[in-house]
Amino acid sequence: MVSSKGAKALQKFLDGMAYRIEHWTDAAPRLHDFLMVRMREKYDSAGSSEGTPWADYGAEPKYKAFKGAVLGDLTVLRWKGGDERLYPSLVSTRHPEHVFKVGQNKVEVGTAVPYAARIERGGKNMFGEPAPARDIVGLGDRSVLRLVQLLTVYVARGEARGNKWST
Repeated sequence: MVSSKGAKALQKFLDGMAYRIEHWTDAAPRLHDFLMVRMREKYDSAGSSEGTPWADYGAEPKYKAFKGAVLGDLTVLRWKGGDERLYPSLVSTRHPEHVFKVGQNKVEVGTAVPYAARIERGGKNMFGEPAPARDIVGLGDRSVLRLVQLLTVYVARGEARGNKWST
């Protein structure tokens, strides 16, 4: 036997799901939290956490010597002890070059540091040496699958009931 109470509850549940599918960007702050954790992990692992380790400076001897002389540190894509811009712009929501924009059907998270695109696609460094592409913002399969899972749970249940975005 089917009662109207059950049908009304099902309709309410489906209406909620339909709303969250149409307005998925309402979850943008949680999505942002998730991506901030991934960016910190990516930098801590020099890209390995997302499946593609960043090339070291072996193919860029002039840049390697310069960075070593100026900073005494060769951590890839970090400028520790100097005026560092790229790393903080990707991991700190308070950094002036951090990008977080929510559009009607999109969420943009990244950096406004002008040289970030060159690092992402590869090119020439400041000494004219070929610099390999280093994927600074992309997600690996593990993170993409987790993101799909989190958005699916959001659509089905909403924000509540244990949807842990920061893990």
